[in-house]
Amino acid sequence: VWFYRARLLLLLAGLAKGVRASWTFVASVVAATIPAALAYALFPDFFRGCFDKGVAFPGAMLLVTGGVPLSIRRAPRGASGAVGIWRAVLIGLAQALAMLPGISRSGSTIAMARHLGVEARESADFSFLISLPVLAGALIMQFTDGGAGEIRYGCGGGVPAVRTNDNTFIAHIVRIG
Repeated sequence: VWFYRARLLLLLAGLAKGVRASWTFVASVVAATIPAALAYALFPDFFRGCFDKGVAFPGAMLLVTGGVPLSIRRAPRGASGAVGIWRAVLIGLAQALAMLPGISRSGSTIAMARHLGVEARESADFSFLISLPVLAGALIMQFTDGGAGEIRYGCGGGVPAVRTNDNTFIAHIVRIG
């Protein structure tokens, strides 16, 4: 959040002043949040149960996560940079799939944005900003016992491994464009 403080403050100022671009961006963030919220609301037991499947399922999903950066090579060049509502919904679908253990949320959303023609820096920025409402919702659910009363971290070392992969992936995507 600290890294994006200037952008968040500009966004808040734009909202206060009624700047159309700020409102459109916030609408895109909301649109990208809906698929994950809807998926969890409709299938909570499925997503909770994915963490109880042992290591085979998260391991397979880590293989999927490992393949995501390779798919970026096929992403269109000369990206437009604009997210927009429909692109945001599709990026949100990638975020919803990332509720599965072993799937990188940032990697999935950045890759989806890149495949949809969004510029690399904007893909990384949008990926981070759409994580805020989803993470806030997850925390609220955990503290109100809507998340089964415990915070689950998946398969031990998987979280640090995916976090390291995410940070490396984001730096690489922004650098190569």
